Order: sequence, then C-alpha cells, then structure tokens
Amino acid sequence: MANSSYFNDQFRSLLSAVGYLGVLPFYAFMLLTWFGSSIGYDGFEPIWLFRFYAISILAFMTGTLWSIAFAVQPENETFEFKPAGLIFGSVFVVLAGFGLLIPEPKVGVFVTALLFLVLWQIELKTNLARLYPEWYWVLRTKLTMAVALAHILLWLTLG
Repeated sequence: MANSSYFNDQFRSLLSAVGYLGVLPFYAFMLLTWFGSSIGYDGFEPIWLFRFYAISILAFMTGTLWSIAFAVQPENETFEFKPAGLIFGSVFVVLAGFGLLIPEPKVGVFVTALLFLVLWQIELKTNLARLYPEWYWVLRTKLTMAVALAHILLWLTLG
C-alpha cells in the first residue's frame, strides 16, 4: 500500500463522506422499486434509475482508474502495471452501457452487480490497489460491498 502521509484527516473524512453519499442512491432507488407505487411515486421507473445510476458510477470509476494508472508513480519501488486487466475492465463497463438495453431488469441488475465486483478485483489484480493508502482500500472495499449488497437485495426481490 502507498504512503498515506500526504492525505490529511480532513481529506480522508471528505472522501469517506462523498463515498458513502454515492452509495445512498442505490438504496433509495431500491426502496423506490419496492415501495414506489404505494407512496404515490409516479416518475421514471425506479429499476431503470437504479440500473442507469449503477452504469454511470461504473463509468466514472473506470475513468478514475485510467487516471490513476497513468498519473501516479510510486516512489522508490518497483511497480508492475498490468494494462490488460484495466483494458478488460473498461471494455466490460462499455458493454455494461449496452446492458441498459437488456429488457429483463433482473438480468441487468445481476450484470451490474457482477461488474462492480469485477472492477474491484481488477484494481487488486492490476496492482493499482498498491497505489492507494491502506485506509482508502478499506473504504473502497466497504463501498463496493455495500453497492453489491444493494444489487443482491434488489435482484432477490425481482420477478
């Protein structure tokens, strides 16, 4: 793991807050999918919002990984960057965009859940996780598991 001395506590707190706030829409859209009609919600299909938000976050995260892979150089250590995994992850996310075209919501939710876990593993397997401070990798893991849990809970309740 990288040296985290250049991140102060205020930055760490801000990043944690933004990360957890980014997870909230998954649970909001999940609850709206379950209870939307009973509370009088009459907007976009909540399951579609869930899937669209998931793919948007996946695209954002993939773009962030490319930035990290090319901009960050670890100090005084050998770093073996494995671009094949990163390219594979990016292609996966582009394909996920087409996942919105999958008419069956249960399949779409399953695919995006899988993609979040695959992207998390790609960071680990391509050695990008070594560039992060340990606290960030722990945060990143918790956020990924929270998002995967929202997907699983929603998937289990879809017909």
